[in-house]
Amino acid sequence: VTTVARLHAEVTVDAQRFRADRAREARVRLTWVEPTAPSAPEPVDIAIIGMACVFPGAPDLASFWSNIVGRIDSITEVPAQRWDASVYYDPEATGATGTRTRSKWGGFVGQVPFDPLRYGIPPSALTSVEPVQLLALEVAGRALADAGYANNSGGSGAVDRSRVSVVFGAEAGSDLLNGTTLRMILPSYLGHLPPELDARLPKITEDTFAGQLSNVIAGRIANRLDFGGASYSVDAACGSSLAAIDMACKELLRGTSDMVVCGGADLHNAANDYLLFSSVGALSPTGHCRTFAASADGIALGEGVACVVLKRRADAERAGDRIYAVIEGVGSGSDGRSLGLTAPRPEGQRRAMDRAYRNARISPARVGLIEAHGTGTVVGDRTELSTLDSLFTESGAVPHSCALGSVKSQIGHTKCAAGLAGLIKSALAVHTGVKPPTLHVDEPNPAWRPGMSPFAFYREPMPWLAPPRERIAGISAFGFGGTNFHVVMRGHASADLTRHGADQWPVELFTFRGVDYPAACREIARLGELIATNDAHGRPWRLRDLARTTALRAERGRGPVRVAIVAGDLDELAVRLAVAVAGRSDPARDVYILAGQPPERGKLAMMFPGQGSQRPGMLAELFVAFPDLRRFVVAAPAVADAMFPPTAFDAERRSAQADRLRHTAIAQPALGITGLATHHLLSQLNVTPDMVAGHSYGEVVALAAAGAFDAATLTELSAARAQAILDTAAARPGGDPGAMAAIVAGASEVRLALTAAGLDGT
Repeated sequence: VTTVARLHAEVTVDAQRFRADRAREARVRLTWVEPTAPSAPEPVDIAIIGMACVFPGAPDLASFWSNIVGRIDSITEVPAQRWDASVYYDPEATGATGTRTRSKWGGFVGQVPFDPLRYGIPPSALTSVEPVQLLALEVAGRALADAGYANNSGGSGAVDRSRVSVVFGAEAGSDLLNGTTLRMILPSYLGHLPPELDARLPKITEDTFAGQLSNVIAGRIANRLDFGGASYSVDAACGSSLAAIDMACKELLRGTSDMVVCGGADLHNAANDYLLFSSVGALSPTGHCRTFAASADGIALGEGVACVVLKRRADAERAGDRIYAVIEGVGSGSDGRSLGLTAPRPEGQRRAMDRAYRNARISPARVGLIEAHGTGTVVGDRTELSTLDSLFTESGAVPHSCALGSVKSQIGHTKCAAGLAGLIKSALAVHTGVKPPTLHVDEPNPAWRPGMSPFAFYREPMPWLAPPRERIAGISAFGFGGTNFHVVMRGHASADLTRHGADQWPVELFTFRGVDYPAACREIARLGELIATNDAHGRPWRLRDLARTTALRAERGRGPVRVAIVAGDLDELAVRLAVAVAGRSDPARDVYILAGQPPERGKLAMMFPGQGSQRPGMLAELFVAFPDLRRFVVAAPAVADAMFPPTAFDAERRSAQADRLRHTAIAQPALGITGLATHHLLSQLNVTPDMVAGHSYGEVVALAAAGAFDAATLTELSAARAQAILDTAAARPGGDPGAMAAIVAGASEVRLALTAAGLDGT
């Protein structure tokens, strides 16, 4: 064919038939393509079906999301066992000295239990293997379990492990490699290895070589979990984990893999990492990533390992997999020629974003959340914010329509794992319908244009009320050397099945029943035995697991609740159980004891408040934690916008937000929504009032709570009542809104007074 250059072969694979009988058949259609600009590629359409992570302050996925929603700052001073701050820290350090760092703060991963025998690794080999390889293996195993494929099964059946690939974003080196290199290189400088160092430096064994290669991070996972697809690591500096996502999606789109275990790993928080970052002036001398804040002064280093399990969306739906989110587009690009390799350039960032949204066939104007690279450096934040602003404004995004932030404000910059930290945060945001907060933004970067910028900041988590498929997020990760990546994802319809917005709560309630106090103490002892078993065998039971077990036992128990305890973690629970067994209430520690006979149950009344009790952000925490409550507010978008506004950074805007919610047409429906939502939640917890009442407008909500009419009718009545008040005010001379009055009199006396005043007394 002489015109083959103008032919385009479009190949479509019948995936269902391919999966059914493994017949490698395809239909090939040749179509004429004019030599014009290339058309947009098909959306990526890759499902995230499993996730796991270990980050500072978060030993697992549940605690990671709980910390995000709970606004937990996990930055600490460097632990003494990592490196000696007295040797390396100098608050006055400037320039590339290579001997001092001006930061001694960061995000550090705590100890993570690891059972080598579970993975067939001899314990004797552990001292020769980089911890990042072992932690990546553990986290990959957790991600597979989260996806339902831990035992080679999930959804409708097993996965062909020969078609599962592993791709990780990572870079070589860590403390173990540093020590091994020192052992090998020092003799070339000193002529020998000093005996005192010989005793302290890691020995070289047959496991050392493989144990320190970055590619073996992926290779060990494929080896131990028996995967036969491709396995490799990619290094794009701080963009590494999104580079891995890019490659993983391409594996699935090409059809060379049916599942990809994709991760990012970085435990580079040694002294040399601090010295190198300090040499280019990147570290914050105050120890925090103040992303997009006017006070931003540099980055705080973090570390972590994260992993997601990916499948083609159609395959995941066919298998019945749980889908957190769907990756619709991935874009990448380099900064190109510039004066330096490390300074960010808007051209490269814009290039990656343009390609991502073109790939996804989604306009940036529809995006509701941007998880920015957001390191917290003055130049970096200004460049990224300006680039985003121009892209979104040109796309027609309306002011304050998109939440902007970065998880770096809570865990620091986790470098090779940073992209996946942001991607997992965003996937949970679109899945649960939450706009996450960003810490440390007291005053935004001057590049942010209040009242005009498409972006808004949130100090507190707020409900994201859009339907799952309309929750769209963008995630950026930019790397040293000018490489840029951007991912576009959206929610999946199955997210509506979410019961609540968190898999881990800040605290749990433990109650113990008994016909008398000693009987309740015996129940406490049973829980103590369970905790001891958990510790002795290293079982992964969480606080919520023990709370549920205790609740089920209490439900089957006899007698009243004798002991109630609130605890935030396992250690706190053990201490408070000991206090309870000692026989004394301690409200300061949330330990409550009923030693004698319970008092007679009184009657419960609920009072619903009237206009004047509303405030911006009211009950946002309930709508975040319990997605089921959002059905009361989704039908009133204007009211929802007034109830859950973005953060206002000055008194004028705070006053404007309060005034908007104070307007009768907004205030009354808002109070109806919150009142009914609260009543519904309490009813779900079997808290049922014997009587209800309301103050002013609250009477209408009380009638709905009493069953006089349903929620839809309450919404209509609220709007009609508010309009009637506004119409009455408008009809008065000068639009005088009038005033409220309290009358102490009987109905007949009021009628007489109204008639005497020439008013209708009916």
